[in-house]
Amino acid sequence: QTLPQRLETRLRDRIPGESVHVVNAGWESSSPLLGLRLLRDVGEQYRPDLVLYALDMTDFRDDLQYENLLERPGIYALAGLAPATLLAASRFSRGTPLFESVFRMPSDRFFIVNQPLTESRPWMESTWSHLEALDRESASFGARFAVLVLPRNFQYSDRESPRSWEADAYDPQGPWIHEPFRFLEEKAADASFPVVSLLPAFQRTLVFPTCFVGDPHWTPGGADVAAQA
Repeated sequence: QTLPQRLETRLRDRIPGESVHVVNAGWESSSPLLGLRLLRDVGEQYRPDLVLYALDMTDFRDDLQYENLLERPGIYALAGLAPATLLAASRFSRGTPLFESVFRMPSDRFFIVNQPLTESRPWMESTWSHLEALDRESASFGARFAVLVLPRNFQYSDRESPRSWEADAYDPQGPWIHEPFRFLEEKAADASFPVVSLLPAFQRTLVFPTCFVGDPHWTPGGADVAAQA
C-alpha cells in the first residue's frame, strides 16, 4: 500500500513483458546524506537502472543535523563524550538566537516553510550538494538518478489531517509554504538530473483523503496518487 509497491504495480502494468522491481531503501527520518552513505555501501550490489530519491520537507533540517553529528564541529564534540549534555543544551537553547550559531542549523524543523527563501537558502545548499553527490554515485555504477519532491498535505489542501500531531509546527496558510519548491525549481534549471515535483498532482487530484486524519503520512490513496504522478 506504499509508494514503492504502488509504483512497481503500475510500471508492470504499463510495461508488460518486462521484469520491473522497485526496491524501497528508505527508512524513517532518513535524509539525502544518509541515503548517500547507504548508496555507497550497497547500491552497486542491486545494479539498479534508476535511483529515485524521495525528498521530504523535513529532509533539509535532518541533513544539517546528521552532517553535524558525523563531522562533530564545535559543541558536537560532546556527541561521543556527553550526549545527554548535548541534548540538554539543544533543548535549552531552542528558539533562541544562540541556537543557530552554536548548533549550526535552524531550531525549527520546518524552517523552509516558515520563513522566506532568502533566509532559508544558505541552509538548504547542503542538501542540494548531497543530491548532486547521489547523482554522481548512481552514475558510477551506470544508474540514472532523479529526485521526487514530496509535498506535505498543508501545501496542497486545508482539509487533510485535521488532527495531525505536527499541525502546530507551521502556518498552513503562511506566505512561504511553497518556498522549498521555488528553491528546487531554481536548482533544477542547471541540474544534470530531473527534479520532479509531485505538488501539482496532489493539487489536482480528486482523491480524498490522501493522508490520515491524525498523521501527515499518505493513505493508500495518497500513495497511489504519487505513484501515478
